[in-house]
Amino acid sequence: MIAIVVSEDQHLQQTISSLLQQIGYPKVLVTNNVDEADYYFIKEQKNIKLVLFDSSPNQGIDNPLARLIIQKESLNLTSLIHISNHSGNTIQSNNSQDPLSRIDTNIIKPFGIRQLKTAILKAQRRRAKQRSKILVIGNKYNNTAIEAMYKSAETVHWKKIIFVNSLDEFKKNILEFQFRIGSILIESEMQSPEIISELNQFKKTTLGSVTPLVLLSNHPDETIKFRDFADLYLDPEETNWESILNTISNRLVLHADMIDAVLEAKKYIKSHQPKKARKIIDHALKLDSNRWEVLEVSGRTHELLGNKTKSIRDDKNSLLTNPCNPGIYLHLHELLKDSEKNEIIKSGKSFCPFHPQIIALNHHE
Repeated sequence: MIAIVVSEDQHLQQTISSLLQQIGYPKVLVTNNVDEADYYFIKEQKNIKLVLFDSSPNQGIDNPLARLIIQKESLNLTSLIHISNHSGNTIQSNNSQDPLSRIDTNIIKPFGIRQLKTAILKAQRRRAKQRSKILVIGNKYNNTAIEAMYKSAETVHWKKIIFVNSLDEFKKNILEFQFRIGSILIESEMQSPEIISELNQFKKTTLGSVTPLVLLSNHPDETIKFRDFADLYLDPEETNWESILNTISNRLVLHADMIDAVLEAKKYIKSHQPKKARKIIDHALKLDSNRWEVLEVSGRTHELLGNKTKSIRDDKNSLLTNPCNPGIYLHLHELLKDSEKNEIIKSGKSFCPFHPQIIALNHHE
């Protein structure tokens, strides 16, 4: 994960580099000109997650860095933040034809680590919202999904749902739309070995690693082939499409927020500060109450705070969108009474049949 700082101000370069490293960027590259920035873009294009730059007020819409980045399709996942001297020097545009629309947000000097983190999360959200197309492998839910998208227009960012029925069509659309694809959904009937293999390989690419892959089923006979690389399991027969689209939208747009929350909460848990972890998790759940990773950590914090009932509740809720998480079954096995364990053991062995610790669980009389 690389960040690039473009500025002629050496003090600003050093200050931002230090702040970014504190936030968690292991590698920060600095430069004072666009040509060197272009060299970095070519050399490190797969790893660049963030670019911060300042500019003089008279550059306006002719800002060369914004123009350079908008021309590079490979950087469409990279968040771009403009550093402003004052509120009147902020530059951004909502006109997609304007190069300045590529700027995700502004940050005004002087700023500290808190303001920088806020700006980065804001930029990452905006960048994610540009990925407004869903690619569905299958066409069983064609009409209901599209109808739900229009009904949910005010609450989700999706603009188009594309349905494909073959591996060739899938590859064609990935190549055509690339970084505009925000999620991939697959119907359970479309589980050919070729498609599964292609999706597995896709998840290993730069684009695939940040694209939610959703199986439209939560049946163990169907989830088993996807358990190593699917992000969510949602069954349209049990959940309405408006809810599905909202869950996937939140997963994409709030990805950075949730990752930060989980990592920070785990640090507090490790340092025996569950109350601080609980505060972070509560905030995260207000943003996305269905995020299974957050619910998993939520269950741990409730346990550490002595609330076993809430811990069990959150563990079970996390299984609603990811029933293939063996750690949850093992945790529930520790928390539940003997008389309640058989059902969770049965479910764990159905969804995680090859996990050695799950296999070792014994039913209770």
